[in-house]
Amino acid sequence: QPAPGRDGFQQWLKDGTVLCRLINSLHPRGQGPVAKIQASSMAFKQMEQISQFLQAAERYGIAATDIFQTVDLWEGKNMACVQRTLMNLGSLAVAKGDGLFVGDPNWFPK
Repeated sequence: QPAPGRDGFQQWLKDGTVLCRLINSLHPRGQGPVAKIQASSMAFKQMEQISQFLQAAERYGIAATDIFQTVDLWEGKNMACVQRTLMNLGSLAVAKGDGLFVGDPNWFPK
């Protein structure tokens, strides 16, 4: 779980593993778009995982203009864009009926 605050959120997502597990959870078990999810302390591996998530999110249906850039998350410079991408992904998943949903469906516009 992330530590409270902006920095905690960025650190929680920075290696890309949480994001890759998220996008895989929107597909039937064993058919996720990211085949290998592996935590790493190496910067290039972390950025590679983030890039895999971004490519999978676009294939899932998120518009390229609504997807953050790898450096937005990795450097923590544009976390608002990261959050917008995740909200768009959530809205699309609700509209498609994919994944596990807990909460009020009115949170996500269709």
